[in-house]
Amino acid sequence: MKQVFRNIAILMMVPVLSFCGDREVAEKEAAVLRALQETADYVSGVLINEEGYSRCDYNIPEGIWYDYEPPWHTGQAIYALLEAHRITGNQSYLDKAIKAGNWWLTLEIKDHPKLKGMVRSAHGDHAGETIVFATMSDGSAGLYKLYDVTGDKRYGDVPTVAGDWMLRNMCLLEEGVCYDNVDPETGEVMKEYSPFWPDKEEQDLYDVARPNNEGSLFLDMYEYTGNEEYRAAFITLCNSLVDLQGPEGLWMDFM
Repeated sequence: MKQVFRNIAILMMVPVLSFCGDREVAEKEAAVLRALQETADYVSGVLINEEGYSRCDYNIPEGIWYDYEPPWHTGQAIYALLEAHRITGNQSYLDKAIKAGNWWLTLEIKDHPKLKGMVRSAHGDHAGETIVFATMSDGSAGLYKLYDVTGDKRYGDVPTVAGDWMLRNMCLLEEGVCYDNVDPETGEVMKEYSPFWPDKEEQDLYDVARPNNEGSLFLDMYEYTGNEEYRAAFITLCNSLVDLQGPEGLWMDFM
C-alpha cells in the first residue's frame, strides 16, 4: 500500500512539474521577445537615420557617428527589421525597412557611361568614395528580403542589375576571385591597386581581389531570376573559398 501511495504522489506531481516547466519556457520566450523588440526599436529609431540609411560606427570619446559602408549596414538593418516585423507584427518595423530600402534604391547609377546599372556602394571609411564589391553584396540580401515581403520588384531588380554588372566586370571566375574596388569617377575596376593597402607599392592579385561570396549575392540573384549563370558563379566562389582556406581555418591571404 505504501508503494501505491508513493506512485500516486509521483503521478500527482507530474502536472505541477509540467506547469513549472511550461512557465519557465514561457518566461524565457518572453525575455527573448523583449530583447528582440528592444533591439528592433533601436535599429528602427536610432540606427536608421532621417534620410533612411544606417548609422554605422559610433566614436564613443567624440560622441559622433561615422559612415562605414552604409549600403552594407543598411541592407542588414532592413533584413533584421523584416524579421522583427514577421515575429512581432509591428508595422513600424516594416515601414522603416521600406524607407531604408527606398534609400538603397537611390544608389543606382543611371548616368555614367561605364557604371550604368551599378550601385554607388561607397566604402565611406578610409577607402572614401571607392565603390566596393562587399559593401554592395553584404547589404543586398536585405533588398531581396524586402522584395519577398512587399512584392515590389524594384527591390529585386536594382541589386540584380548591379550584381550582373559586378559579375561581368569584377569577377575573375577562372581564378575563383572577384576584384574588390571600382573607381567611381572613371568607372574602371581597380585591378592593380587597392586603397586598402596604401603603403604596399607592389600589389598582387590577392591584394586586389578575393573569393568574395559575402551576402550570397549570386545565390539571391539566381533565386530571383532563375538564371543558371548566377548559380554557377555562386558555386564557383564557394568552391574557391574551400580551396583557398588557410590551415588555421581562415583566409589570411586576403584583406
